[in-house]
Amino acid sequence: MKTRIFSAALAAVLVPALAACAAGGPASRGEASAGTATPQSAAADPAEAGSLQPLTPGTGQGYYVCGSNGGSPLLCYLDYASAAEVPLCARPNCEHNSESCTAWLPAGRMVSNLSAAGQGIAWIELDGIEGRVWLADADGAGRRQLPALPDGFAAETLAAQDGQALYCFASKYGEGQTTTALYRLPLDGGEAEQLLTLPQPVPELKGVCGRSLVLYQYDWSGIEDIPRPEIPAGADEEEARRLNDEYQEQVAQVTGSHRVYLLDVDTGAEQELAGWTSRQGSSGRAILWQDDTLYWTADEDTGHIGWLTAAGETGQTAVRWPDTLPVGQGWYVTPERLVDGRLLVTAMDPDTIIVHRCAVDLQTGAAQELTLRYVENATEQPVRVLAQSGDMVLVRFESQVRDGLAGGDTEVQNRCGLISLEDFFAGRPNYREITLHYARDFS
Repeated sequence: MKTRIFSAALAAVLVPALAACAAGGPASRGEASAGTATPQSAAADPAEAGSLQPLTPGTGQGYYVCGSNGGSPLLCYLDYASAAEVPLCARPNCEHNSESCTAWLPAGRMVSNLSAAGQGIAWIELDGIEGRVWLADADGAGRRQLPALPDGFAAETLAAQDGQALYCFASKYGEGQTTTALYRLPLDGGEAEQLLTLPQPVPELKGVCGRSLVLYQYDWSGIEDIPRPEIPAGADEEEARRLNDEYQEQVAQVTGSHRVYLLDVDTGAEQELAGWTSRQGSSGRAILWQDDTLYWTADEDTGHIGWLTAAGETGQTAVRWPDTLPVGQGWYVTPERLVDGRLLVTAMDPDTIIVHRCAVDLQTGAAQELTLRYVENATEQPVRVLAQSGDMVLVRFESQVRDGLAGGDTEVQNRCGLISLEDFFAGRPNYREITLHYARDFS
């Protein structure tokens, strides 16, 4: 199977669909710049001109995380200026263990998707099977619940915001059936509005573009058309193995379809950006949407990175891998994110299962291996990049499992810190560690 590459003709077709997105070439823009560093002023800018804005934990001045205090969730903020973790509570001498604390939530609740949203924060709060969307000011005050979802739907993923509403994916589970829908939740307290239902399997959210969500969807339904082998009564082990091998051979020939498309939240209209096929066991491509550009690497072509911009520009960059890193057939190359105009990619050696990270200059194709690493789950891997702020990046550089807790439980303890772009690319572990008190396990 040959992976298809975008052509100039296809790019011309996509220009109208992408016109609402901001223009820009590959790796032409960086992330938020640094500024003041208090939770009260650290939230992301509100949406401009009604365009959708992604919801992320990072703000440029800090990073929102959910910690724990005595088994109760605690909303916290990693303040870059002070290099400290700060509960979202302004009460002097507060012990952060009751409803009087604006950072505290009752035990048994689970918090997900904690993100900066406009001038405040948003998160999904799970109480049993019920998932509700909450808002608060950037400092944790003014907590309020957005309208509940109807008909047994529970919020699962915050998708975007536009200054007037939040958009989320919500699911309703029934006997042998799951329904997932896109909801609009007005910030002024109006009723939740179901915009459309989503196909199964539910598409993965990759980003936003203008008034559209960028979604990735795959379809392996062809496997269902292959009947499973019926093992005759009295069949010996050899016969059973032969029938199963024949079935697996048929499954291996199934071709899955994949696509990346825009979903307009106002009209429900879809516009395909990319489509490809792959054999069973492979997605064919790894993709990244950032700065209104789609980047991809193909399983069968580890020597190139393809890209398509919101302005309709398309092309590919031939990668010059380092001599010390013989990336070739069988390697798994995955684009991670843009940092300082360079595309970070991971490359996994299929023989050793070791993951390497490189920074690729998309103009020249030169790839520099980055050497900062840590051990997680007994596996050495590149440090985890969480966010960028100006000339600094926030990384997780240590992860340890703490045993001997009550009831024989274990706890993952992470260490994170800021590091300059210069040190990051040079492989110098000069971390300005952020002191953690409540947040132990976060991605």
